[in-house]
Amino acid sequence: MPTHVLIETHDHAEMTETMRSVYGSGLRMGRARGDLAFHQEVFLDDGITMGNMSIGAEMGVGQEGFADWAIARLRAGKYTFHGRDELDIARGQTFLMPPVIKLRAHIDTPRLDVVQISPTEILRTILDLYPFARASSPAAVTPVSREAAAAWWATAEAYAQVLQTPELYENDLVRRTGWQHLLGLSVQVFGLVRERPDHSSGERIVRRAEAYIEDNLDQPLTLPAVAAAVAVSPRTLQAAFREYRDTTPMNHIRRARLHAAQRDLRNADPEVATVARIAARWGFQHPSRFAAYYRAEFATDPGADLNR
Repeated sequence: MPTHVLIETHDHAEMTETMRSVYGSGLRMGRARGDLAFHQEVFLDDGITMGNMSIGAEMGVGQEGFADWAIARLRAGKYTFHGRDELDIARGQTFLMPPVIKLRAHIDTPRLDVVQISPTEILRTILDLYPFARASSPAAVTPVSREAAAAWWATAEAYAQVLQTPELYENDLVRRTGWQHLLGLSVQVFGLVRERPDHSSGERIVRRAEAYIEDNLDQPLTLPAVAAAVAVSPRTLQAAFREYRDTTPMNHIRRARLHAAQRDLRNADPEVATVARIAARWGFQHPSRFAAYYRAEFATDPGADLNR
């Protein structure tokens, strides 16, 4: 189960130490104006921290960079970013603070929902969803729309319930599905990939794979072997073929072998050659299955081409 942490204090040093343990050692909290009342409740799990906080005072805040992507929603109070331009966060507004951000802000009795997600998990999700896209590195971003932010928080709140409910958390399918859904939405809602994918990269992957397949068509070929030959993961190779050839690598290999078999059948001596022997030469060990593939590809029987 996730670690549950609940802190309530009026001590500035204790508040600062607590927040640094969650948001990174580079966090600086200015002198509080007025009586300080700090509340924070968080649930910590692998790759994610979810919780809420309230700071009952006015002060300056500085941060040289977050350990994780931090997504926050201002429930009450004031939160103002200082930088090239001053930005007042409206009540109910969602904003994201990437790990690269250098934060300078002024807060006045804010109450916030905060979710932190590991950069490693964000990058892995980007590569899974968009193998040829380029991750963006914004200084600070807001959601693509208010409706998208609402959908993100609904998903985050549902996942928070999973973290807090043993029967759900211990179900691997429920936990993984909720986690992947939240990660995918994070990438979409906060625009963490460039709009234009790197088409040249995907096209090069496919062309290299096609050349390797052609040169080794009479050898045993598997998806991991072809992927290794062109220095990408099997998932990336699959995605490239779907994107640029509307097929899969293994379907491409089968079609290439069918065309090679067709050439051999048409050039063979029917008095000597057999369909089964030519099919086996190109990796088809089951004659009936080969015949079905052949008819689907060429609308004729392999025996008819052998006896042309």
